[in-house]
Amino acid sequence: MIKLGYAETDITPKMPMQLVGFNRKDNTSRGVLKPLYAQVAVWESKDRCCLITIDSIGFKRELADELRSKVRSILKVSSDKVMLCFSHCHSAPNIDDSEEYFKMVCENIVIAVQRAEADMHLVLVGWDNAEVTIGVNRRENNTKLDQRVGILKVYGLDKEERKLLLVRVTAHCNVLKRDNYLISPDYFGNIRELLQEKFGCPVMVVQGLCDYLGNDPNAALHGDTNQIGVDWLDLSILNKLPLFPSRLRRPIMNFYEGKEYMKYLGNEEIGDLECLEYMNLLMS
Repeated sequence: MIKLGYAETDITPKMPMQLVGFNRKDNTSRGVLKPLYAQVAVWESKDRCCLITIDSIGFKRELADELRSKVRSILKVSSDKVMLCFSHCHSAPNIDDSEEYFKMVCENIVIAVQRAEADMHLVLVGWDNAEVTIGVNRRENNTKLDQRVGILKVYGLDKEERKLLLVRVTAHCNVLKRDNYLISPDYFGNIRELLQEKFGCPVMVVQGLCDYLGNDPNAALHGDTNQIGVDWLDLSILNKLPLFPSRLRRPIMNFYEGKEYMKYLGNEEIGDLECLEYMNLLMS
């Protein structure tokens, strides 16, 4: 049996801030292109754990540990049960440069954790990987890519209400380049908006390795919101691959009424009944 509680909070600064990610003489922000968010997912099975995604290039260890300690005390878990996942965008404030901004981020996240903990629900969870071309390798003479897009889809027990989509990509979060001085979550924000609008539920985006993103490194200029997140992953691909893989290549772990079991769902191309039932659930 798995429970999930979700909440999000706006962490956009109210004043100009020093951005981080590009070696520029002046890194002062000049406005806001899109708001920054921190998202919280509290999970509970036998144990409790927490995933927090943050629109930021990252925190140094001391600050990350300080935030994790605050969350740990609320959830009454050890610090290793609190995972911080930073988008690594280059258009968010330098957290080391402003104690006041760090304090605001922590306060907002703490409130979000409390809200998530207070709104836990039993859920059903399914996981699979799809493959898409999401970028190019920016290292010279290296063409290796991780083209997997992992999708964790969370439903209520009625199998109708979508609770959360967790999407994992392997791509550097900086479509916006050094000519941008506007605060923005970069393409992560656009992907969240596109998916939330289409599927009507919260969307968290996490990443692993930071490969170079984009078909044309010079294509995305600051302020071009239509370019961000759409050029490399258009809606036709989005509809067919990340959420609706043509093959379910591995068993799906099912959690229901306290029972935990593995169930192979087959291949929808040969009309396997159980697989079609699962695919219909994904596409509903």
